[in-house]
Order: sequence, then structure tokens, then C-alpha cells
Amino acid sequence: LARMRIVPYVPLSTETLHTIVVQRLQRLGERLDAQSSLALRYSDAVPDHITAHCARSDGGARNIDALINQTLLPRISTEILTAMNKERSLRGVMIGVEDGEFSYDFL
Repeated sequence: LARMRIVPYVPLSTETLHTIVVQRLQRLGERLDAQSSLALRYSDAVPDHITAHCARSDGGARNIDALINQTLLPRISTEILTAMNKERSLRGVMIGVEDGEFSYDFL
């Protein structure tokens, strides 16, 4: 016990969480562009919605990746695979927020 150090937990501010959300969405857009030539666009409400969700929970920034990986990516991936199966091409996806849920428009 003599060698223990106490590290205080300080939650991230909403502004910091918002910055991280935007960075993660940009990284997702770069990944989709590189792997599928798919342009990612999103309304201003998307980062706000993700930030609000993460600020309400104790997980903080860890929830950003979880939300993207468990909510956005599965829907986008399913649409990409469906388009490939039907031999049609997708140029992009526009993500928005409607009634507290994500909405997707595939172009």
C-alpha cells in the first residue's frame, strides 16, 4: 500500500467529448473512403447526439467507440454488403438524427 498512488478521476467536459466524437467520425469517414470508396456525411445533430449520449453515462469517451461500432457500423456494413450482392454501387451515406434515432440515406 505504501507504493500506491491516488489518481483522481475527472470526467471529460462536453466540449472535449464533442471534439473526440468529431475526430472519430472523421476517422470512420476516412476508413469508409479507403475501403469502399464511400463518402460519409453527417448532420450537425449526429456529433451532438453521440456527445449527449456519452455525457449521460459514466463511460465517457469509451462509449463513443462503442456507439459507433455497435450502432453506425453495422447498419452501414449491411447496406454495403447488400449493394455488393445486388451489384449496385454506393457513392455515400448521409447520417442524421430523427426522433432521437440515427437515420441513414444511402446514395
